[in-house]
Amino acid sequence: MLYTTIQDIAHTLEQHHQVHHSNLNFVQALKILKKNGMLTDEKTRNSWNKLPEKWDDSVFESYINQLPVEVDYILNNEKPSEITEKVLIPYGRDVFAFIHLPYQNDILHEHNYFEINYVYRGALTQIISNETRLMNEGDFCIISPFTQHSVLAAKDSLVLSIQLRKTTFDAIFGSFLAKTDLLAIFFKNTLYETNQSNYLYFHTDNNDNIKMLIQNIVREANTDDNYSSTCCNGYVQILFSTLLRKYGKSALYYGFNEQDSIDTDFTFILEYITQHYRTVTLDELSEFFHYSKPYLSSLFKKNMNQTFVNVLRNIKMRHALDFLANTEKTIEEIGIEVGYNSTDHFSRSFKQYNHCSPSEFRKKIREQQGRLSLR
Repeated sequence: MLYTTIQDIAHTLEQHHQVHHSNLNFVQALKILKKNGMLTDEKTRNSWNKLPEKWDDSVFESYINQLPVEVDYILNNEKPSEITEKVLIPYGRDVFAFIHLPYQNDILHEHNYFEINYVYRGALTQIISNETRLMNEGDFCIISPFTQHSVLAAKDSLVLSIQLRKTTFDAIFGSFLAKTDLLAIFFKNTLYETNQSNYLYFHTDNNDNIKMLIQNIVREANTDDNYSSTCCNGYVQILFSTLLRKYGKSALYYGFNEQDSIDTDFTFILEYITQHYRTVTLDELSEFFHYSKPYLSSLFKKNMNQTFVNVLRNIKMRHALDFLANTEKTIEEIGIEVGYNSTDHFSRSFKQYNHCSPSEFRKKIREQQGRLSLR
């Protein structure tokens, strides 16, 4: 594996701009670093755990500059305009945090995960579906998957970018999806409707609590231990709730078609499944909500383009992944914990979902943790 740091990439971009009066894209900057022999096979060690709970901006930025960047997957990507969550977001994680650098020529691109851009300092010019928008300090933009966009951070700006997997979103943030507010509708329409280009915009007045949440998300996204992924997901949920509580009335939803929105009644069904995923059945839903089973099945098809069985399996599998990565429970115990009455049934379902057995997944995670502990 070859690595560099945010600081080295930023310096390369700025230096090229000063000499040539033009901007490089991210891949071009990495190729220059590689050509000049400035890549290393050692990952920079960043002691996030030694930082206080609340950092001042200078300390936060100094640590961001030292963030390691694994370059192999970027240099080897044959289609830089098509970036997938499998390529970008680390294995076993649901959230990834990065930075948009000044002097970077960001080509128009799309990807299959959610992107949240936050202007921590300075300004950002963002182009989405041929519409240009200037974002200032404290502004948030949440971009749906498969929305073509590009970003350009202004000089001396700090723009943080948080990526969320689409494939595990409903399992991780299922209780959040059961709400009926604007942000929940945005995510549900993106997850379960057509791949329509849209984005959601918030202005937060550079709120200190928001900045602290962003700091903690970046911290946990770049910490490697048994708890960082769970903590990171938790901070994202708090961020969503805080945005809606304080700024929900002023949020702007671009590309939203009210006629295409998910049925409000269905949100309560999703909430029920999330809370009772271990044992819930279609018969139970029918009895509880007083809907026939055929009608319930049609709701799943209409609102999620999936069957009830698939939705339930996805939620169970995400919980199983968490247990395998972060507990010492046996495979049999985890199968029972997530609602399977036989280890064989659990193992077959797990392999079908993850393309590996539960024991293979746990081994891979433990090997990664072992390598990290040696650094």
